[in-house]
Amino acid sequence: MNSLFGELLIAGTLVGLLFAAFVAGRHLGRVAEAEQEHLGVIQGASLGVLGLLIGFSFSGAMGRFSERRAIIVEEANAVSTAWLRADLLADSHRSEVKSLVAEYTTVRLDLFAARGQKESDR
Repeated sequence: MNSLFGELLIAGTLVGLLFAAFVAGRHLGRVAEAEQEHLGVIQGASLGVLGLLIGFSFSGAMGRFSERRAIIVEEANAVSTAWLRADLLADSHRSEVKSLVAEYTTVRLDLFAARGQKESDR
């Protein structure tokens, strides 16, 4: 309950600061009406920089996602290869290796499920 109050306090403070910035910007905009021709250039440059920052952020996130997906595919291929190559072993070792690969796969799936549950709880 205490963290909920803290989060609401932070959210309220941010909303208040945004409103204050809006009011101050509106006031400064009315005061500087004589220099309106420069305002468009400044606004365009600011929006351009903002667009670049958003573009770089999404590009980095997409790169990390693609890298993570490639690592997962590599691991799945390695597990599949180990399973298939276990068939080449003698009968005494084949069942042990296949049970270990199955156990490894179960542990990894449980880990992914736990991470997904942890992230959904946030």
